[in-house]
Amino acid sequence: MSHTEKPTSSVAANISPPYRASWLNHLLEWIESRPGPIWPYYLIGFVVIGLISTATGWLVGETPAGEMTVEPFLNAVYPTYFVALMHYLNGEARSALAKFRPILQVSDDEYSRLDYELTTVPARGAWIATALAIAPGVALTLGDYEVHFDRPNEVAGVTEDMLLTIFAVASFLVLIYQAIRQLRLINQIHAAATTINLFQPWPAYAFSQLTARTGMGLLFFTYFSFVFNPPSLTSVLSIVLTGTPLLVASLAFVLPLVGMHRRLVLEKTRLESEVNEGVEIAHKELQARVHSRNFSDVEDLDKVLSSLLSLRAVVTKLSTWPWQPETLQGFISALLVPILLWALTSILERLVVF
Repeated sequence: MSHTEKPTSSVAANISPPYRASWLNHLLEWIESRPGPIWPYYLIGFVVIGLISTATGWLVGETPAGEMTVEPFLNAVYPTYFVALMHYLNGEARSALAKFRPILQVSDDEYSRLDYELTTVPARGAWIATALAIAPGVALTLGDYEVHFDRPNEVAGVTEDMLLTIFAVASFLVLIYQAIRQLRLINQIHAAATTINLFQPWPAYAFSQLTARTGMGLLFFTYFSFVFNPPSLTSVLSIVLTGTPLLVASLAFVLPLVGMHRRLVLEKTRLESEVNEGVEIAHKELQARVHSRNFSDVEDLDKVLSSLLSLRAVVTKLSTWPWQPETLQGFISALLVPILLWALTSILERLVVF
């Protein structure tokens, strides 16, 4: 499904949702209910938030009234990106579940419930995340301004900025909460798979696209922040702040797939054992014919043994990693290329200084 299309409801009409949807899901549903493709609404939201931030700068006297700067629109990227990324990942989750369904023997009702849980944040968890966003949102805003309460315009401007900051932090926390829920649910869905076929492994690869794009989504947010606030190679804190998101993104890609990897390994072991048993039988039969000097059908036995050995070579080469090579290559490129460019740029800057 294209992410510009309007997805259908994830819960059948006769299924009661297992919990109430979050305020962010209601926002996503409102965007989906608008006519036309989805992306223009995020573009409009980005522009509106940027204009509100610009107006804040005018009210607090940070920039002359009527003057436009880039910084408010850079700040507008964050809340827009967090909401859009959650929207995108929900679409990926729904698509992955549909691809996985051939090896998931569940009823339509059970499938609808899984779809709902993968794409819907519980209202209670979202409100807790929002409450946790208030303190950092207030602190970040007050850290940027010296508020004079006798100036109504300045108070109004700071209040606007504070509400936008709280919304951005809340959207980020809800996104992280949902990403964690999705990744945990993937483990449960993998465990529920009834049929694993290494010769037809594509359904088992279904969720690797979701986990890779979850990790890449976190990486792109991190890299965007670093572009406008570059860390220092000589600062331990900068290295920690750089390394932590990269580690989290890598774990987000790999950890939910570990369970499926184990199941694929077990299936490969079963296949190898099955083939080896056939090789052993053919070998014993061939040896018995040789020892008894009964060479009838030896040529046929030799062909059987050769075929079994060829099959064993094929089974040995079957991959037990639950992703396609291009998925792994794309994630590694997203992970390493920006790091290498940043490290190279930092080293060149230091050389130029010296």
